[in-house]
Amino acid sequence: MNWLRAETGMEELLERKTAPTFPNVGAVTFGHYNYVTLVELGYVSQSNNRNSYKFTVVRNPYTPAISLYNYMIDTDKIGDMSFEKFLDEVLMNRPPIGPYNSWGLSQTNPQIDWLISPKGGLIADQVFRFEALDTVEAELSAGLGFTARSHLPKLNTSKQSPQFQQKILDSRENIEKINEIYKRDFLWFDYEML
Repeated sequence: MNWLRAETGMEELLERKTAPTFPNVGAVTFGHYNYVTLVELGYVSQSNNRNSYKFTVVRNPYTPAISLYNYMIDTDKIGDMSFEKFLDEVLMNRPPIGPYNSWGLSQTNPQIDWLISPKGGLIADQVFRFEALDTVEAELSAGLGFTARSHLPKLNTSKQSPQFQQKILDSRENIEKINEIYKRDFLWFDYEML
């Protein structure tokens, strides 16, 4: 995000009071808002929607399961809930995405939920993988119309964290819950289920 902000002036419109103020020009991210709903409500004009370059970065579904759990623990959204209980709550009680950045466990929905059009195709012009982030700069630079300068930080995404090992791979039950929650992500983005 810092790289995109520096190169394109990209803004984050994540709050209820800022999303409707989008002037329909410039680079912007709406975070976890349902983009299709923002278009339907007129926050994003039909013209801007048609003419904008839209992209996303997806991750192997096992990774956001851990990441979202840690984020929700750190921000005290779920108290000291165990990872197993968290997966149960996500499976049974998460609200759908909508005209908000976050509502309860809405951020834990499958990634595809933010990317599917009413006609069933993808709304993004390009889908990148987080695991191949080092190849994104040249492609994004071309798509967004600026010269790549190799400022995108090189991230070590080649191995999973110890938390991944402990909370996922050591429990077949956790793996099966994540497979169920994110099965459409595995299919749409061609990630392999464990």
